[in-house]
Amino acid sequence: MPACSPTRGYHPRRTATCDAVALVRRHLPELLAHTEAHGVSLPSFVTDELSAFVTCGDFEHGFLLAA
Repeated sequence: MPACSPTRGYHPRRTATCDAVALVRRHLPELLAHTEAHGVSLPSFVTDELSAFVTCGDFEHGFLLAA
C-alpha cells in the first residue's frame, strides 16, 4: 500500500461549479419572490448566507488562504 503524502502547493476547490451552488444560484431569486408573494420572509441571516453561498468560489468576492 503506498504511503499517503500531502500535496504540495495550493489547489483550490472548484466550488463555483458544484451542484449545490448551481442549484441555489438558479433557484434563490424564485424562492425569495415566492416567499415575498405569500407574505412570508426568511430570516435575514438565511438570505445573507444564501446570497453569500452563491458567490462561493468566485475570487472577485475575496478569498482566504489558510496555511
